Amino acid sequence: MVARIEEVAVSRFERAAFFASLLSCLALLGAAPHDPASTSHDAIVLYDRGVEELGDSRWKDALADFTGALALDGSFESAFTGRGEARSRTHDNAGAIADFTAAIALDSKDEAVYVLRSNEYLGFERYQEALADADTAISLDGSDTGALEDRGRALYGLGRLSEARAAQRSVTALDPKGFRGFFYLGVTDLALCENTAAIADFGDAITIRDDSDSRNDRAIAYQRTHAWDSATADLDQAMQLDPASDAPYVNRAAGEIHAKQFNEAKVDLDIAIHLHPNAPEAYRNRALLRLRQKNYVLALGDINYSLQYAPDDPESYRVRAWVYDGLGRADLAALDRKMIPQKLHGKSDCPNGL
Repeated sequence: MVARIEEVAVSRFERAAFFASLLSCLALLGAAPHDPASTSHDAIVLYDRGVEELGDSRWKDALADFTGALALDGSFESAFTGRGEARSRTHDNAGAIADFTAAIALDSKDEAVYVLRSNEYLGFERYQEALADADTAISLDGSDTGALEDRGRALYGLGRLSEARAAQRSVTALDPKGFRGFFYLGVTDLALCENTAAIADFGDAITIRDDSDSRNDRAIAYQRTHAWDSATADLDQAMQLDPASDAPYVNRAAGEIHAKQFNEAKVDLDIAIHLHPNAPEAYRNRALLRLRQKNYVLALGDINYSLQYAPDDPESYRVRAWVYDGLGRADLAALDRKMIPQKLHGKSDCPNGL
């Protein structure tokens, strides 16, 4: 179970460092967000309070104050930016895009707002628009690591992996102590089947900040290179770092299936399904387990369930082709094997070590 770069970026590492710099920028803008003569004292007071509330994670209060400031001054660019961030934090992502768009219309030279809107587009998997915003931000400030990260993430989503890797390498060169650049570089190398490079990238990320996703994805690279003990050690650590994550259990089960430890694999997969009842990877690996036990009918049920929730997963089509082979349905197996290249979307077809 590889962490999809667009999901991980949005759900776990979203703008952590960038948000702090945004608050600083907003605070500076608060002194003179545009022409001071055109901004009422009351609008500035509400804006300043909204910035403080963002810093205190009081998203709804910030949203109300930025809205109040905009009611008094509809051309308050930095209030649109602040409200966009508050809307993003309250999961009104479409509203956030609208506010960032309004801010850009008022000031098209503020690269930070393009990065914020790029993040929102990534959350909607609107990769072409995310890439356009990231490129605009880079044209305004070529050293903006947030923009370079978003460029890499957008290119990854578009299947342009070599370009994505180049963007993330630029991030690590500019910020050699930054976690996210190495993490995203590792995910991209993993998608390119550059497993040795991915192991090194995730190692650099872990040195900066030990993290469950980095451990989990490095374990996948270890499994692909048949370093099973190293993979298990990473997965055990990933479980300690994030006990609520199903991914380490799914991937540890893969190693146990390889070792023919079927009972242990079943326990891990049952835990993964309990943690995430609709996790397609857990059902895919349980199908693989049942396939190894030659229980083809139950395996088919599991892999169909996996494809119901992840219809674009090439590995699930591979596993179902094996199941159809076991059932003597060579015709259906051939159809599934034809689907694998169509579902790769630019990623390499990497052997999983099993």
